[in-house]
Amino acid sequence: MEAMEKVEQKEVIPIFKNFGICYQKSGHFVQSRRMFERGSGVADDTIEGNHKWKVWIKTYLALLLYKEYPDEVSTADEIAKEVLQMGKELGLP
Repeated sequence: MEAMEKVEQKEVIPIFKNFGICYQKSGHFVQSRRMFERGSGVADDTIEGNHKWKVWIKTYLALLLYKEYPDEVSTADEIAKEVLQMGKELGLP
């Protein structure tokens, strides 16, 4: 896992998303958040403009914040607005 976190290639974004989902389903919300945030950071650093992978990872992060971190609803709202705009521009359903 440590080696994967050092990778700065867009191909790891779905892996971070999947690990985040697994951690979330296991009740390990801190680790889940770390995976979603790391994947989101890689997406921002490696993909220019809008991309469906950015929408995916940021959506999962926002949903985790809404559900498990009620004190961070404003952060989740900001992420959700960004994701909705990105999805609209990409023509995603």
